Formats: sequence, C-alpha cells, structure tokens
Amino acid sequence: MTHKQAMTANTSRFLVNDREQTGPYRVIKVDWVGKVTVQSLDGTHEMQSDPAIFYRCDIRGEKIAE
Repeated sequence: MTHKQAMTANTSRFLVNDREQTGPYRVIKVDWVGKVTVQSLDGTHEMQSDPAIFYRCDIRGEKIAE
C-alpha cells in the first residue's frame, strides 16, 4: 500500500493483509519513512508499507476491490 493508503487505513480503521496472507492486520501507526506498525491477533509488528505487499481486506483476509 502507498503512504496515502496506509494513512487512510489508519484513520478509517480498514483491515489490511499481505501477499503471504498472514493477516488481517489493523494499521495503528504510519511513519514518513515508509514503515507502518500493524496490530494482529499475535501482536504488534513493524513493516514496510510496500504497495506490492499490502492490500485492503475483509475480516477473513480476502482482498476487497478498491
């Protein structure tokens, strides 16, 4: 996800997932250096906000068309 998409996910409380489908995650913090902090059932993780990795998803982790 882009920085703008990460900010939207953070303020709108969207769920996101990654291409390995280890989520869903909730974005809880966005840094200007391209990192996001996400919350999942197994804890808090810091990751790169790469558009090729993250996408918006539903509660089951399935991709939502934008």
